[in-house]
Amino acid sequence: IVDASFEQVWRRLNQVLPGYGFTIKDTQQSLGWIDVEYDEPGAEFWQAKGAEPFKLKEEAYRFQLGEMAGGKTSITLFDKDKKPVSSGIISQMYISLSEAFAKGQADQAAAKAE
Repeated sequence: IVDASFEQVWRRLNQVLPGYGFTIKDTQQSLGWIDVEYDEPGAEFWQAKGAEPFKLKEEAYRFQLGEMAGGKTSITLFDKDKKPVSSGIISQMYISLSEAFAKGQADQAAAKAE
């Protein structure tokens, strides 16, 4: 669950995912999904980010977004067999991606202030 609107999360995921080894293959905003292929970045990438690798298999995935009450958005990650990815992997991804999301929000706020 992300404390941001569907539109904000949609935009940020499309901006952030390519920087973390995800190639966006197809999207359908009206249905809330983003199809990607994952190619694990090298050890140098993770060291530079100060983060742990996601431990995802290099294959196809689908990010499914859902609009929730109170301006929040749910994100579910499904593997190529349409099964949810394990919570352990999701927790690791959350740590790394939430930093990227926060940086993007800070950058947007700074740009508005200028």
